Amino acid sequence: GGGGSHCNDGGDDGGGSGGGHGDGFDFGEEMVHQAIHTIEYVLSCISNTASYLRLWALSLAHAQLSEVFWEKAVVEIGLESGSPALVLATITAW
Repeated sequence: GGGGSHCNDGGDDGGGSGGGHGDGFDFGEEMVHQAIHTIEYVLSCISNTASYLRLWALSLAHAQLSEVFWEKAVVEIGLESGSPALVLATITAW
């Protein structure tokens, strides 16, 4: 009976050392996961930066187009026509 118990203990030790090898494998796997997360984080930062740059460029383009429209439509067409209704219509469109 005692020998069987000792044999089970040996089996547990073997399982423990097997768990040790598993821990080493898990460490390597964890490094891979960390590398993947790092790459994802860097890509998300680049993507967010690109999104803000696109918004900034869109804002600049909108401001320039708005200024050009104001000069061409409201100032040249509306004010030079002398018609209050046309001035109101161009300002409303702007």
